[in-house]
Amino acid sequence: MKRNILVVIGLIGLCLCATAWAAVELPPEMKGVVPVYPGAEVQAVMHVQQGAQAMLETTASPKDVISFYRKEMTQKGWTVVADMTQQTTMVIILQKGNQMLHVGADASERSKTGIVLNLQTR
Repeated sequence: MKRNILVVIGLIGLCLCATAWAAVELPPEMKGVVPVYPGAEVQAVMHVQQGAQAMLETTASPKDVISFYRKEMTQKGWTVVADMTQQTTMVIILQKGNQMLHVGADASERSKTGIVLNLQTR
């Protein structure tokens, strides 16, 4: 009996570790619409009213990130409606039909760039 309990506790521990090690993916609303920046890791996702948001991290510069999304999304028919830069933060807003995509890239103190993708349908 004691052995069975230890086996169950061990299996629960393995399941929890596997969940922690599992890769985070873009939310379903973004798949096929918004690409993941090459080499970036998706850190977190959440569903927001009328859309989804994803937080990624990369070693690329904010300028490289914004250039990538500008090129990729305009090739898919999206239009740039706003483009802003303030110190280490860059933001681009794109629109296609009833969808808006906000892409923000900010250089952090850890030599990483945080990327926020916010896709909303109106």
